[in-house]
Amino acid sequence: MQAAMEKSKIPVWVHQGSMQSGKDFITDTNLPCPKKICPSNPGLPLFSKDPNINFAAKDSVNGVFKATSQRSSLASKRTGVSNRGIIARNRAEAELRDKNKHLEAQNSSLHADLSRAQETIKGLKESHEILERVVKELNERLERNMIILENSNIDPETGNRIVESVNERDRCQAEAKLLRENLLEELKSFSEMAAEKTMELQEAKCKWQAAEEMGQRFLEEYEAFQEEMEQYQQVLMQAEHQLGHNG
Repeated sequence: MQAAMEKSKIPVWVHQGSMQSGKDFITDTNLPCPKKICPSNPGLPLFSKDPNINFAAKDSVNGVFKATSQRSSLASKRTGVSNRGIIARNRAEAELRDKNKHLEAQNSSLHADLSRAQETIKGLKESHEILERVVKELNERLERNMIILENSNIDPETGNRIVESVNERDRCQAEAKLLRENLLEELKSFSEMAAEKTMELQEAKCKWQAAEEMGQRFLEEYEAFQEEMEQYQQVLMQAEHQLGHNG
């Protein structure tokens, strides 16, 4: 409509003699205005293709893109915090697994050492009991034989009475004494060996107790770590919730 109201700019020839009357000449205002075909307005593009425009720039004039940049920065921060939390948790879990494997290996080794020591002690105790019975039986037989020889003067092999001289009796007593001393020496060495094995067993028990205490401390540290991880997860969830709420 504004284009129709404007005067036509097409030059029109006018006769000079009729300039004064104003009725006999034709001007551009007297002519009917032809209908003009108005070109259709082109649709606006969805976005500008100018490479100089940065949609993520923080411009105080263009406030539309400012929220987008804030949202992207908050998302990147939240992703960074979450990734750091996952990495720290994975590292801590890997360290705990390594410690668990090391403790399990030590426990298995101590169990094996303790089992072997217990088997050795059991065998030594059985041998000790056997030797004690043998020594007891030999002592009893020796005492009976000495009593028989002294009281009856009878030869054990022939059953005949003998006149035992002092030298023969001394010789028999010396042999009996030597046999007893040998048995006592064997019993003493066996007792010393049993004492050494007992000390080894005691050391193995001490190591086992130390391993149990170490395992207990490790469990306490693991529980404390779990509590710290739960607190950290709660703080992380609160931070994510706050970031999501602010975003």
